[in-house]
Amino acid sequence: MIVDLICSAFLAMALISGFRTGFIPSVFSLIGYFGGGLAGLIVAKRLTDDWNGIPSIILFLVVAIFLGAQIGQWLTRRIGRGFRTLIGPLKAIDGFLGAILTLARALLAIYFLVSLISLTGWGQGLEVIADSRIVDEINQRVPSALSQLFDELRNQLPN
Repeated sequence: MIVDLICSAFLAMALISGFRTGFIPSVFSLIGYFGGGLAGLIVAKRLTDDWNGIPSIILFLVVAIFLGAQIGQWLTRRIGRGFRTLIGPLKAIDGFLGAILTLARALLAIYFLVSLISLTGWGQGLEVIADSRIVDEINQRVPSALSQLFDELRNQLPN
């Protein structure tokens, strides 16, 4: 229940933010978000190779992914905003498409976070997530290519 409330609030904020930001800056933002998050994961994984505590590894990975994603997103969104000023009267369409794209990005972020928790086998986290209808829907609709990518990452992370 609590996971669904948190996810719902996160998804609502994503819709509003995406509409305000627009499609063009959101595309740039998405590229920076995933690129920065991936860079954060790579750096954090290397730094935690010799760590023993699963909760501390999870926390560090989540923080590193989040910080990397935020920095990458911030840099590339600024570039996209410059392009958005060129479209003039099409900003309403750009806003609607931006809301859809940002919602998709938020859904993927939830999927990645839940997958990371499931990779570690963290019992308390898995118990809380198991009750979520939103997480169940996301897991049912994730393309197999993305699931395979996460399986590859699972093999790279410490047990």
